Amino acid sequence: MPIAEQQQGVLLFSLSVLLGIVLFRRPLAKVFAGVIDQLAFKKSAEYQKIIREAAKGMIKVQELSRLFKLIAYFIGMRVKASHVALFYFDKKSRAYALKVKRGRFRAQLDFKIDALSPIVEYMNEKKDVVVAKEIDALARKNRSILRQKEQRVLRILRGLKDQLGELGAAICVPCFSKDKLLGFLILGPKRDGDAFSRKDITLLSTLSHEVAVAVENAILYEELSMKVKEIELLYDKEKKIFLSTVLAFATAIDAKDPYTHGHTERVTKYCLMIKEQFERSGQKFPKEFDKELQVSALLHDVGKIGTPDYILNKKGPLTKEEYEEIKKHSLVGASILRPIDELNNVALAIRHHQERWDGLGYPDGLQGGNIPLISRIVMVADAFDALVSDRPYRPGVFEEMAFAEIRKGSGTQFDPAVADAFVTAYQHKGDFKREVLK
Repeated sequence: MPIAEQQQGVLLFSLSVLLGIVLFRRPLAKVFAGVIDQLAFKKSAEYQKIIREAAKGMIKVQELSRLFKLIAYFIGMRVKASHVALFYFDKKSRAYALKVKRGRFRAQLDFKIDALSPIVEYMNEKKDVVVAKEIDALARKNRSILRQKEQRVLRILRGLKDQLGELGAAICVPCFSKDKLLGFLILGPKRDGDAFSRKDITLLSTLSHEVAVAVENAILYEELSMKVKEIELLYDKEKKIFLSTVLAFATAIDAKDPYTHGHTERVTKYCLMIKEQFERSGQKFPKEFDKELQVSALLHDVGKIGTPDYILNKKGPLTKEEYEEIKKHSLVGASILRPIDELNNVALAIRHHQERWDGLGYPDGLQGGNIPLISRIVMVADAFDALVSDRPYRPGVFEEMAFAEIRKGSGTQFDPAVADAFVTAYQHKGDFKREVLK
């Protein structure tokens, strides 16, 4: 065989050996890396499971401020960062404001990072975890391959390095929702001096997506809560305006008859005295009862808006037809309040405040315990004030005589328990007359 051919064969053999070595070493490195990964896999899987379970727990937190504290605490504890700072986009200032900090982070709460700053600009482009130690390598790599039109990236990287240094940041974890940067976490170096591993960075990246879901959920909850409060405030405002209007009508009716002026205020005070006497005897009332009793007492005669003035101001006894007309005021009053759902009990009490214990009252002839308690209380208070007040066709009676009439009507016109509570409150409170008749 010619020497030239032998040399060519040796060369080809050598190249084949070298190529084999290269090809062999590369998969061998992969095998070793796979073995290392497998050894760490169990620990990594458990770690990832803990992270994910915590992230799912975050979704249940519906208040943003509490959620921010939970995120900062959890991540700081798990990765053992020397400090953690959470920034969240503030719509008013159009910047990212510091909401929570743990550890040795120097800035004060509400410290802001501009939305055009390098750190925000870079995260908006990369959309992944930023590692401070990798910035120099990225800058060198980009400097070698970029030309003038790409110098903007180098400017961002240089500014990013300076900003991360000022914040003492080893890692920055962005939180995106639909390509919108909601906020980010700044993590300081590990407390034990170890570097953040690639596993840490991968898990933080995964966790940032879970955090975004939790934050979006909390934002939605807060926005819905605000809308509900706005609707409630609007409804309360309209309800107050409505009640104010009704009260103004009731006051106008009260004022246009000098003989009944102050009637509703006195009846309201009598009603509250009866309720207090019941409570002293050990009776318990629902939370809303006090308010419903007051409103019912104040508005019990509001239906007289529909009663002709000549009947209200008549100086003699009423005819049968006039009496039938005035009896309608309880129905009219109830219909006025019916549009307000929260005042259904009040409307019911006003409708039945002229019902008698024996069933001979109006408008529905209810009897005994079928009559709402508020109606029974208003009935006694209203009757007492009518007895002691001067009317066009008769003067008012003395209080002792009025109480005698209340006792006499107990069990027929009045609920015996309510009548007894009223009389007892009168007898055991020396300043009762002075208070209610002011």
